[in-house]
Formats: sequence, structure tokens, C-alpha cells
Amino acid sequence: MTLVGGLALTACTWMAKWFYALSGRRAMDERLAADFLRQMTRRYSFATLIQIAAVPIALWSPPAGVAIALLCVAFFLLPQPKPRYNPGEEPSATERSSE
Repeated sequence: MTLVGGLALTACTWMAKWFYALSGRRAMDERLAADFLRQMTRRYSFATLIQIAAVPIALWSPPAGVAIALLCVAFFLLPQPKPRYNPGEEPSATERSSE
């Protein structure tokens, strides 16, 4: 239960950080395409909801709750979508090589 709760808290903190960065584009590259940001927001939101849902499941069945939470974490080990930029605003070759 502690593991699942900790992972859910981490996911909620990450979402708060993501929404803060999106508001007013404080920490986002302004060249990123709006559809890419929406896609990433859906991706992170879905994972956060799954993490939160794993908490009551862990109360009912600890092994199932832990399995769901760890599968959700493993989801982020998959390759992330490649950033998409607004037309004509792609990063230069030097910016890309420094990533």
C-alpha cells in the first residue's frame, strides 16, 4: 500500500508540475506544436489516473494494486513520442545535436 500510495503521490506531483509548465508556457519550448502538448497531457493524465486508481485496488488486493502501479511505471520505459514543432520552427542542427 505504501509503494502504491507513494507512486500515486509522485504522479500527482508530476502532473501539477506539468500543468504549471503549460500555464503561460513557463517552462515549455514555445516552438512545440499544440497537438504534441495535448498528446503528452493526455498521456500523463491517463497514467496519473491509473496510479490513483491503483490505491483503492491495493487496499482490496495488495498484489493487484502493486502490479497495476508498476505496470503504469513501466509504461514510461517505452519510447516517448518524438517532439513535434510548429511549421518552420524546428530546432537547428546545433540545438538537435546538443539534446
